[in-house]
Amino acid sequence: MRFVLAVAGVALAVGLASAQGLGDAARKEQERRQKNHEKGVAARAFSDTDLRAGGAASSTEETTSSSADVSEPHARREGDRPSTSSGSGPVDGARAAGRRRLDALYGQIASQANALVAEARGYTASGCDKGTGAECQTRAASLGRLACAVGQNLEAADDLGRQAWLQPGEVRELRDRHGLEDDLWYEISRLSNTYCRG
Repeated sequence: MRFVLAVAGVALAVGLASAQGLGDAARKEQERRQKNHEKGVAARAFSDTDLRAGGAASSTEETTSSSADVSEPHARREGDRPSTSSGSGPVDGARAAGRRRLDALYGQIASQANALVAEARGYTASGCDKGTGAECQTRAASLGRLACAVGQNLEAADDLGRQAWLQPGEVRELRDRHGLEDDLWYEISRLSNTYCRG
């Protein structure tokens, strides 16, 4: 638990120093995927076999010049990937452990996500987004704490996925398993950016 909190604290500090907010990044990623979909560019999918082979793409995969310069959030260049001499080893063990930690973190984010969306809707429905009464200040403080906690976990999840060398398809599979489809993911990113006042 302390490790997760430490990672979340570091991720928050890095995130606050970043000029681009998580919501902006999510919006840009959504726009990029939409453009690629309209152009007919297929998303890259990597299997464990591809990883063991040094990240070479399968022969049936299409790559175009427009997709060569656009990378998935967690994609690595081949030179960045640590190599192992066999199919299993320390890297595979680290990836499996990272996958388990990320799965647990996504479970925590999923439970927080519903609470954050409900809290934000209640805040807006009660007119607190336009008012400043005592009840609104209490609601704002509660919403802010929840938004910051969710934001920290979102950043920690992104960092954990990268550190564990998980491919975008693996990350998406874990998110989907916990009901964190793209629309909900973007919404909680937006809410955490809007209501977390640090």
